[in-house]
Order: sequence, then C-alpha cells, then structure tokens
Amino acid sequence: MGAELLVHQLKLGDMDNFVYLIGDPESREAAVIDPAWDVEAILAAAARDSLRITSLLVTHYHHDHTNGIRPLMEKVRARVYVNRGDTPHLKLSKTDTVVVGARHELRLGERVIRFLDTPGHTAGSQCFLAEGNLFTGDTLFIGACGRVDFGECSAKQMLHSLREVLLPLPDDLLVWPGHDYDDVPCARFGEVKRRNRALSITDEEVFRRYVTGARWPNEE
Repeated sequence: MGAELLVHQLKLGDMDNFVYLIGDPESREAAVIDPAWDVEAILAAAARDSLRITSLLVTHYHHDHTNGIRPLMEKVRARVYVNRGDTPHLKLSKTDTVVVGARHELRLGERVIRFLDTPGHTAGSQCFLAEGNLFTGDTLFIGACGRVDFGECSAKQMLHSLREVLLPLPDDLLVWPGHDYDDVPCARFGEVKRRNRALSITDEEVFRRYVTGARWPNEE
C-alpha cells in the first residue's frame, strides 16, 4: 500500500484539545477528527501536505471538540460522521451528516477507518481505528479516562467501553487522546494499559468513585 497513513496532531484552543488531521498519502484524501478552535490552522496543515479534506469525524458532541465544524464546512466540501447517540446534540444539516453506529467503516482512498462504539462520556462517544492508530477522544487518555459525573454520562457504559471494546485491542496500537493531559501526547496501547488504572478496575462502583475523584484541567 506504500507510505503509512499521515497523522497530524494539532494542539488547539484553550482547553488543551488535540485535533487530528489524517490522510491517505496516495489519494491525498483526508479526515479531520474533532474539528475545533482554529480552522485556519487545520487548513494550513492540510495545505502543507496537499491534502483534500473530505470527512469530519466526531468522537463526541461536546463544544470543545465540535466548535469548528460549521466554520470548516464553509471552507471545504465534507461530510460529518456522528454517532447516533450524539446526533440530537449537533444541529447539523441532514445532507451533511452521516449517522453511524458500531462497526461503521470509512475509506480514505485505500485506507480504512473503523468506528468503535464507546459510550460513557456521552451516549454517542466513539473511537476511530486506522492502520495501527487509535483515536480515543475523551473516552481514554494516556493516564485516565473521561468524566462520568455530569449530564448523560454513564460510569457503567464507560467501564464496558474501556474493558470490553478497547482493552482487547492490540498493545502496539498508537493511542491518540482528545486532550493533552499527560506527560506524553501519545503512547503505545501496551504502555497505556500498564499506567492507566482506569483500565484495570472491574467493579462499577469502585470505577465510579475512582473516575469521579479524578480531575483534569478544563475537561468537559
């Protein structure tokens, strides 16, 4: 297949968000994961690699991960991929939106992006798996996981998502989180499994107490 998937990690905004631009080096098709904050920076990153943005992928609906959707849609012709659980929270045109669920797949040229249903932080939180890269939004950070103590969060769903959906994935995956909350911006999943206690807890009430007791700067 040639060169590896292109991955650009952009730290944008005042909430330590990571926005990702990923692209197929052959077709130059690209997707933006969680478009937010600085649309011009995203477009500039795409221009540097001659990438054409065709898809916007949403890990979850929170404003700090989605506030760039509309401004970006004014600049590029792309469709927005949102999990069915979060669709009611994003007032987007039906013609621009693709409502997805578990096991959905998207092609960027010859590259395949798999969608993983990981509710917990929100009802429609999802992660994306693409050629050895796992983009986790606020479901999983390097040393913690997203909050479960407000809105429609669910500790039960989060625990299931972490243990039943993510934990079985291979150790050599490179984990790209939704915020810069740790001492490294990304890490191999094997290392995340070793250092992240949220992945080792099996009891729901213990998990709830542990996650609720943790805090991350500006985290939504």
